[in-house]
Amino acid sequence: MTYYIQAVQEVAQRWPGRESQVAALHSWLSGRIGTHVIVHGPPGTGKTGVVRHCLEAWGHRFAYMTMPQEYKLRQFFNAVLSQLWGHAGLKRKREAGFGATAGADSWNDFGEQLAVICPPCSPRCSVLVLDNLEWGAHKNMLPQLLAAIKWQRASLVVIAITSTAPQDLRFGPSVGVGLPLLRCLHFPAYDREQLVAALGVHVPTSCGAASAPSAPSSASAVQPSSAPAVQPSSELYCSFLSAYVVSPFSPLSRSAADLAAVAGWLWPLYSRPLEEGKVRPDAPVESQVRQLDGPLKASGAVRRLLEVYRPGMRSPPEGLLQG
Repeated sequence: MTYYIQAVQEVAQRWPGRESQVAALHSWLSGRIGTHVIVHGPPGTGKTGVVRHCLEAWGHRFAYMTMPQEYKLRQFFNAVLSQLWGHAGLKRKREAGFGATAGADSWNDFGEQLAVICPPCSPRCSVLVLDNLEWGAHKNMLPQLLAAIKWQRASLVVIAITSTAPQDLRFGPSVGVGLPLLRCLHFPAYDREQLVAALGVHVPTSCGAASAPSAPSSASAVQPSSAPAVQPSSELYCSFLSAYVVSPFSPLSRSAADLAAVAGWLWPLYSRPLEEGKVRPDAPVESQVRQLDGPLKASGAVRRLLEVYRPGMRSPPEGLLQG
């Protein structure tokens, strides 16, 4: 029980608002026989990040595939097998009777190799993550995959990540009958407090705009090194996120990835006085906030960005945020 709590807490601390999802994944992936899972929710809710972090932190052998709209089965087979064989080792592959470059041409061949890589006697299940699964394009592939795993008794769990709600899942007639149950794990959109907490996990290592390095001149080469970068406090960064990122931009997008991009654009402007020494780094957070709020509001950067911002933007219009 102590190990279970520690394993869940270590991951959950990095993903505020996703504690229940982390606990569910740990429960379903524990042991030799895991449970197939459909992870669903709106974009930007941490689905892929949480799944990958859990698998890496808990030491699961896994293969990760981003599913294209159009794919060929042989390419899919070989991409999955190459990742799983990479964990198992080339020596074991040859001992099992497969050549170094051997692939799979059919579901039977694919299932046979899965059973060798992930035998039923494995102490822990391996995992195949299928990201960006679209049911219109991949609805027949998933039942066939689950059937191959079941027939060969491979110790392999499938985690399908999709933005499609479970009630919208549709397989063809008689497809999927008798297949293992797929658990559904929902990642709802973050509320404002959760967004601040999720974004606040990654506090910038310095203040001010990051400038590109340039070749030093002969004069600067003999000068002493500059002062170390100012490390902002977590309280200051969360205050900035709440006031200038989450409050104004969350009505436009609840995606953590979208708002993380906005924070990356505005933080250098907000923290520039702190970097330039105009605000004392050892001053109380309340005092720092009062002194940093004024210049950002006066610049009008937030207002200008709101006028042109669209969900999914990963770079602001050129010159828009220059102070």
